[in-house]
Amino acid sequence: MKAKGLIILVILAALLMSCFTGCQSSSSLEIGKSAPDFNLKDLNGQSISLRSLHGKYVIINYWSTSCSPCVSEMPHMQEFFDEMDKDKIALLMINGGESEDAVKRFFNDNNFTMPVLLDSKYSFAEKYNIRYFPTTYFVDPDGVFRLSVVGAFKDKGALERKLAEIMQ
Repeated sequence: MKAKGLIILVILAALLMSCFTGCQSSSSLEIGKSAPDFNLKDLNGQSISLRSLHGKYVIINYWSTSCSPCVSEMPHMQEFFDEMDKDKIALLMINGGESEDAVKRFFNDNNFTMPVLLDSKYSFAEKYNIRYFPTTYFVDPDGVFRLSVVGAFKDKGALERKLAEIMQ
């Protein structure tokens, strides 16, 4: 009986060791390095890539309608979007895993006009190591990943302060 338990323990240890060496993400997301490019469609079917926004500060907010902190920060994101310098800054709201109809309905019901991209197959989430909703990424005009924030912004000012950190 003890030998059987020891064998199971050895097998579990071997599986854990192989996962630590082989199950790590292939993402190259690292502060100070180039942010991985992506190509997602917006609600009009137009493809948008990170590369296409070169020369702008890019704020990427990953969210879901079923995430109450995501929903609570949306008015702050909209307020920021309405007032930001669109020649220098791009704000992308990337929805994780929901249907186009659900996202359109949510945006229409709440009069949101920010650009929203659909990550229905979680390709962006995988590439950017998304673990929690909401997560916000800041990329500089050269396409370099500068900052990430997990959790909702309590107001527009909190978002602006984070952006100011990378614009210095």
